[in-house]
Amino acid sequence: MRQFLGMSLVALLLSPVQAQVLSVVPKLNTTIPNPLDITLVIDGEQTPLTNYDWDRIKVVVDGRDFSTTARTILAGPVAVALAPNQFILTQQEIQGNQLRVRLYGIQAPKGLRRVQLAIPGKPGTKSLSLEGFFIVS
Repeated sequence: MRQFLGMSLVALLLSPVQAQVLSVVPKLNTTIPNPLDITLVIDGEQTPLTNYDWDRIKVVVDGRDFSTTARTILAGPVAVALAPNQFILTQQEIQGNQLRVRLYGIQAPKGLRRVQLAIPGKPGTKSLSLEGFFIVS
């Protein structure tokens, strides 16, 4: 199930929230193949990325909390170990107020997976959140 964290992090990102946009590619509520390849996009438009509380990011997949792993991924490593012989490979790109995080190479359990993501805003900044499903084939 830990393999599914990367998918959940990115999976929870495809809805406009005020002037900020949190999205995931492929879109939520679709079928995706193994190995997973998901891109999370946070577009703050006029809001600097530093206005979000990255230490309190919350990622939940099927009721399991993967927030600590999500924070490790956002810290910038190229790969994060999830289980023996299972890694999430990552690529990150920051341009202005936009962050793109690609997670790939993950073998997730097949079936319907519920994902939830929340990125708290610091005082004066609205939080970003997303919730939905992926069907892993």
